[in-house]
Amino acid sequence: MKKVAVAIVTLILLCLMGGCGGSPAKEVDINKVAEDLKTQITYKDDLAKLTDEMFDSVYKIDRSLIKQAVAFTSSGATAEEIVAIELNKSDDVKTAETALKERIKYQKDGYSDYGPEEVPKLDNAVIKSSGNYIFMSVSDDHAKAAEILNSYLG
Repeated sequence: MKKVAVAIVTLILLCLMGGCGGSPAKEVDINKVAEDLKTQITYKDDLAKLTDEMFDSVYKIDRSLIKQAVAFTSSGATAEEIVAIELNKSDDVKTAETALKERIKYQKDGYSDYGPEEVPKLDNAVIKSSGNYIFMSVSDDHAKAAEILNSYLG
């Protein structure tokens, strides 16, 4: 009886430490997610892929935190953009999320005078994260963006 009790306690401890239940974060192909956002949503402007240097300049996320990243932005005529980031550690998602929210704020400040019709897109920007991944979509179809992201992230 004592051995059974020890086994049960051990099993409970393993479960509490993450040995049971819940699966590890799924692997996500950020390029596929970004491409699906780009092709399954209608944009008013042509979105162009940013170079790593432009990405760093625009989003201001410490490159040492990033495993890989891809972003598509408009020509500037609209606020439309797509961002997909795989971070080295899930602990860094909050930092990336703050940077993406700062980007949205920066864009809202600029478009509120320059192109006020773009502000609703920014107000409804979709930011989703899971594990060490974070994504952002700015478009007229925030519901479709959320649907696409949920299909990958669960």
